[in-house]
Amino acid sequence: MQNPFDTLISEFHEISPYDGFDSSNFEEDLQGWGSYSPVFESVIKSLQPKVIIEVGTWKGASAIHMSKLLKDNGISAVILCVDTWLGDSSHWYRTEWRSHLKLKNGFPNLYYQFLANVMKHNHDDIIIPIPQVSRSACNWFKKLELIPDVVYLDGSHDQLDVYLDCHDYWQLLGDDSIMFGDDYGGIKNQGVKLAVDKFCEELGRKPTIIENKWILTKKKL
Repeated sequence: MQNPFDTLISEFHEISPYDGFDSSNFEEDLQGWGSYSPVFESVIKSLQPKVIIEVGTWKGASAIHMSKLLKDNGISAVILCVDTWLGDSSHWYRTEWRSHLKLKNGFPNLYYQFLANVMKHNHDDIIIPIPQVSRSACNWFKKLELIPDVVYLDGSHDQLDVYLDCHDYWQLLGDDSIMFGDDYGGIKNQGVKLAVDKFCEELGRKPTIIENKWILTKKKL
């Protein structure tokens, strides 16, 4: 059976984004949030996924962690990382976060930090970057009739954005798939909780909550 990475890389990139990229120009920087939760290992071991979509990647810490888990468990898979790598408004107006965007002539270079991190950890054979806004990427996946086993949502934390991501990516999932996300609850992430609760109410479901991760299985138990 062909490796899922080899099958899909040409669908998104004429030339691999890692080809000719010199990762030595960047120091490793895996700063992130909630990237090493035990939920990742539980999901990967239970589903043995072939295709994972991550919406909201930042510097790649959680994608690299998932890729390592896949390799450690002998699972041949691909992780499609959807992000603009432009940050959200808080990364611009909060000066303590703006430096993470690695601005050059006023434009973020965060994407290249992500590429460097992936290459330094030797996961450029599993992780494929998709530099798109989440809805545009989802429409692309639909045209390819892509059915992911796992969708991990950790993009915009705005209530409407989270709701739309839930709605859009839920439609991609197969019967035995899982969608889960980060930052459920807490004063700073009320938008996430409200959006997930609204989406689940419409489904007539309740999410499983582990730490601050929310989890939904597509098949109704």
